[in-house]
Amino acid sequence: MKEVCKRLLQNRLIRAILWVLGFMVFSIAVLKLDSTLANRLGISTILPFVWIALVGAGICIYIAWRSNSQGMKLAFAYFSALPLCLAAGEVYGFYALTKAKNPESSTTCNVHTEGTYGSDYFTPSLITGYKGKPNVAATAHKRTANGDSVYQVTYHTDEFGWRITPSNQNSSQAGDGVCVLFFGDSFTIGEGVEDTQTLPHYVGEILNTKANINKNVRIYNFGFHGYGPHQALALLQSGEVESMLQSSAQECKSIVSIYESLPGHIERANGFSEWERGTPAPRFSIVSSAESSAPSDTKVIWNNRIESHLERLGANIKIKILSRVSRSYLFKLLQPSYSYDQSYNALYFAILSTLQDELASRLDSPLILLLWDEHAKSMENERLESAAITKWLESASLPHLLVSQLLENYKTQREKYALHPCDMHPNALANEQIARKLAPELAKFLTTKE
Repeated sequence: MKEVCKRLLQNRLIRAILWVLGFMVFSIAVLKLDSTLANRLGISTILPFVWIALVGAGICIYIAWRSNSQGMKLAFAYFSALPLCLAAGEVYGFYALTKAKNPESSTTCNVHTEGTYGSDYFTPSLITGYKGKPNVAATAHKRTANGDSVYQVTYHTDEFGWRITPSNQNSSQAGDGVCVLFFGDSFTIGEGVEDTQTLPHYVGEILNTKANINKNVRIYNFGFHGYGPHQALALLQSGEVESMLQSSAQECKSIVSIYESLPGHIERANGFSEWERGTPAPRFSIVSSAESSAPSDTKVIWNNRIESHLERLGANIKIKILSRVSRSYLFKLLQPSYSYDQSYNALYFAILSTLQDELASRLDSPLILLLWDEHAKSMENERLESAAITKWLESASLPHLLVSQLLENYKTQREKYALHPCDMHPNALANEQIARKLAPELAKFLTTKE
């Protein structure tokens, strides 16, 4: 047996195959270790692509040293410079994207999150790019560098992967009723607050116990971390929303929908979200436009929609490859960066207009926009985006509410409604107070339709 192995190893092709396989196994192991350390222990990175590049360079140098051919020696010696350059680029990318932007690495707002949130909660989706896993209880404990707890929470999902809304238990599971659909991001799903402290939960609680609707009210929370209006539209156009409604024992005789937006959703609608790289997140483009801002004047098309089985197979392979490559700091550094420009407004407005039209035609549901507009602590991009959205809303036929109109002293006391000075996600107080003023507005739409 030893002789057979020895003869096999003397074959150059077999040795080359073994080197390649060994390098692949090492690369996969390092990437897996980096992912595990990040998800389980909160260690941000071990720069896996640096180690992969260095080992690749070492293999090239070793082959050049052992080769009997002068041409092979030169070829592999020169080729070893490529992985060395990649390693240097990765280190530079890490510095440029982390240290340079945050030179005081010990700052009190240098946060990290522990728990099963990072490892057992997210799953790929060919509709939205990613979503929550079904039937999980994902824990998340966010801390600052000095050990201060920002929040400690558990996210419970239903059989479809959407966050459970406990106030639905106050409504009957069967029979006719009204439905309220929430679309949005981490503000909507309720990042950092418990299931009973989200905005959708409070709205359902009020509508089921205090509003004079005389019908069962069921809440659907289609919000998720990092989502934008493009995910909301994709959920609707894919039929995912209608499937959810049809799976419920309660028939929706009347529906009203809310899209909860941040100024930064202009950036997300235009595909600049770093966390969406390596995912099949939906991408839309404008196919027609007009001078007026009326919803029917502008339409968008879903460019990367997956429909055939072959497309689905290709997308799954692409996801696996890009999900690993996108963890490279050099890859991130080479991606286009976002700086607000008025030209980005059109796609955001067009997606919202199309969402409004689709809800009306598919579900006979009006859409209300809830905007977290600018405040005293807003960054420059947020101020410009907020101003652009509020100006557009003045002439658009889209019912809307500004959070500054719903929360007392919101403009000057933003931290009062935040989880922590280092995390501006809304706390339970903000969600409850918004719900108290939002629920009566929703009730008007629902009673009017009756």
